[in-house]
Amino acid sequence: MTRVIPSEVDDVAIIMGGISQNKRQRLIDEFQDGKIPVLVCQISAAGVGIDLTRSCDAIFVETDWTTALIQQAEERIQGVNQKRPATITTMVAAGTLDDRIQFIQHRTAQILNPLLGGDNDVSVVEVEDEAASAAAVLIEIIMKELRKRKTKARR
Repeated sequence: MTRVIPSEVDDVAIIMGGISQNKRQRLIDEFQDGKIPVLVCQISAAGVGIDLTRSCDAIFVETDWTTALIQQAEERIQGVNQKRPATITTMVAAGTLDDRIQFIQHRTAQILNPLLGGDNDVSVVEVEDEAASAAAVLIEIIMKELRKRKTKARR
């Protein structure tokens, strides 16, 4: 995973499978304290039992068959301590397994919503630019956010 993060993006932390519980908590605390500007997490490694409400933006570049895991990952940012509106973006490459998973999750939500109430749809329903590479879009979003933060820090 570290090979895809461009060198221009400083102070990126990664939470993924195999990381120790102590290191995971240290990275979460540093992110929440503003010491780490970008936190990259695997849904399975960071989707449950943590608070990432310092951020109000999340970009999912992976998905899961289990809707509840995705909803829990979203809740890390949209939790009760969140003071700002949250934006969650899911990037899915057309023709991949994730594309198929998204379709199935959307169809499942159409059945579950009338039966269970609420919003059980965690699928992507819009495609903005099919030609852009996921890595290029992700890098641009991260760089834009870092530029905004550096500008604010200088003031």
